[in-house]
Amino acid sequence: MIPVVELAMSLRYALGDMQGLNVSDYQLLEPINQAVSRLYGYLSQRYVHAVLKKKAIDIGNTNMYELPSDFVRVHQVVSDEDGLMIPTSTNPPARRSYRIVGNTLYAKEGAYSLEYYYIPARVHRLEDNVDAPESMRSYIEQIALNLYQKNIQQADYIIEQAEATLAGREISHFENTGPAQVLGGRT
Repeated sequence: MIPVVELAMSLRYALGDMQGLNVSDYQLLEPINQAVSRLYGYLSQRYVHAVLKKKAIDIGNTNMYELPSDFVRVHQVVSDEDGLMIPTSTNPPARRSYRIVGNTLYAKEGAYSLEYYYIPARVHRLEDNVDAPESMRSYIEQIALNLYQKNIQQADYIIEQAEATLAGREISHFENTGPAQVLGGRT
């Protein structure tokens, strides 16, 4: 969680207005919200795991679960009994499968682990926190600053830089990936 007041102070420092004479803290809230939304939206479209949440869920005898309000798209659903679930378009879903319609996940009764891409909720006050890990702070600050200054091109460039950096963290998790394979050499 990143305190909004700290983001506002960083933006104020970058704008050279530490006393708040030209820009109020509340004028900085919208660029912060836009920065978070743009960053997380773009990274979730690119399936960057840095914007994933994992949640344990229980589906009762109604075979339905209301998805969280910050849900964007599913990464995977794992059943405690059956392992990895597969998406289906049939209703009701068969065993070892699930279906999402609107904001509802349909699956057989049981305990599951839901991994999903999310966009943090909007902030409304300086006392709020952005639901993002500390590793996102510098990106959010830079994007918000550029959005405040109406420099959309630079904001988009920073988002692309974030993608390149954050997506690169996942390479080590691919099986049988070593320097020879990545660089195209022989072992």
